[in-house]
Amino acid sequence: MATPAPFPNPAPFPAPGPFGTPNPLASPNPIAPPPAPTEPFGPLAPPTPEPPAESAASGEPSEPAEPGSRAEPAESGNPAEPPAPTAPAEPTAPSPHPDPYELGLRIRRDVLGDAPVDAETARADAFGAGFDELATRHAWGEVWSRGGLDRRTRAAVALAALASGGHLDDLAAHTRAALRAGLTPAEIEEVLIQTGVYCGLPAASAAVRVAGAVIREETAPRG
Repeated sequence: MATPAPFPNPAPFPAPGPFGTPNPLASPNPIAPPPAPTEPFGPLAPPTPEPPAESAASGEPSEPAEPGSRAEPAESGNPAEPPAPTAPAEPTAPSPHPDPYELGLRIRRDVLGDAPVDAETARADAFGAGFDELATRHAWGEVWSRGGLDRRTRAAVALAALASGGHLDDLAAHTRAALRAGLTPAEIEEVLIQTGVYCGLPAASAAVRVAGAVIREETAPRG
């Protein structure tokens, strides 16, 4: 029969603590403390002070500032000068525009004739001269001078407007103007018939009487 192998020796117990009790935290193989750090490169040398900066203007080294003093900004050799004030631009003069009065007076004479215009301007004294000038400049110089409608069409429109408003005195003058513009008596009658449909028969009837008298006068044979 084989003899059993002997049991290994148990590990020694840790040394007892200060009060005779085993120290559970003690290690059978205590770790040695790390060696003290050494300075392989020797002690650090004190920092070398930087040389003083040279002045940009004179090239000489500037004096070091005292502790606690406030550094002043260096002055530039060419300080920036404020821009010189510019004079305001003068307003440009508006482009010359011809006065429509002269054009209106010419168109007024072409449409109505010289005799009626001369009579109207002669009757306009200091009281009515301003209104006559306004009518010549605005009605004749700015409206009758516009493009888009020929003289015949504008004359027909003027007849219809004067007849609808009952302005029989001006209707007589514009009936002569319509004849001068090339409208025939039959066309003038058609304009007044069309006006009566939309503006009333009484107004158109009075316009027909006035226009008829002018047409008979203008178309009568000269003896």
